[in-house]
Amino acid sequence: HADFGPRFSFAWAPAGSGKKAATTVIRGGYGWFFDRFQYNNVLQTIRQNGVNQKQYVVKNPTFYENAPPADSLSGDQGAPTTYQLSPNLKAPVNMQAAIGVEHQFGKLATLSVTYINSRGVHQLYSDNINAFLPGTYNPDTGTGVRPNGIDENLYQYQSGGIYKQNQIITNFSVRAKKLTLFGFYLFNNAKADTSGADYFPSNQFDPKADYGRSTFDVHNRFLLGGNYQAPFGVSLS
Repeated sequence: HADFGPRFSFAWAPAGSGKKAATTVIRGGYGWFFDRFQYNNVLQTIRQNGVNQKQYVVKNPTFYENAPPADSLSGDQGAPTTYQLSPNLKAPVNMQAAIGVEHQFGKLATLSVTYINSRGVHQLYSDNINAFLPGTYNPDTGTGVRPNGIDENLYQYQSGGIYKQNQIITNFSVRAKKLTLFGFYLFNNAKADTSGADYFPSNQFDPKADYGRSTFDVHNRFLLGGNYQAPFGVSLS
């Protein structure tokens, strides 16, 4: 509730008039866009609340097919795991600004270049708020000191992540009598400290330590397509 999402955009044809179509158009805009918290994550917190269903995480299990009864998985054998929502959970916000220029070269070709800057706050991730305190975990015994003093995992959906992204997109098209070419080139650079609601940081007590190249940081994309109307009604694409 109360998610304020301002947006505005413009398009300007500096050489356009009522009698002559503009060959150059400048477009730009800025807006806030929200990603909603998905219902499947809400259902997960209902299922895995420690009552409706019980889940245990077992360190180095000695069994595979012949698993013991769930009620016996306690103490040193396995830590119960529950899911919950952070009391400060917010909808992720994507703040995006764009500016671009499109130019038409006669009747044959069109070229456009657009720069997009995106910044996200309140990005989702999962965090074990009852993970072993740093420096207390003993890999030999599989135990350590937990914040609440109880050997249990409390997986909490949180919204403290961020990302920053810059993109340059070039679109082009060429239309001749029998030949048409089209395509685009995209340069992308993106950094983040989360990869979504199911992502767990490497350090449960310092999620921002994972800030770096994001999973959607694909630097270069290129596409070239076309169509040629050959003789005898044959079309080559």
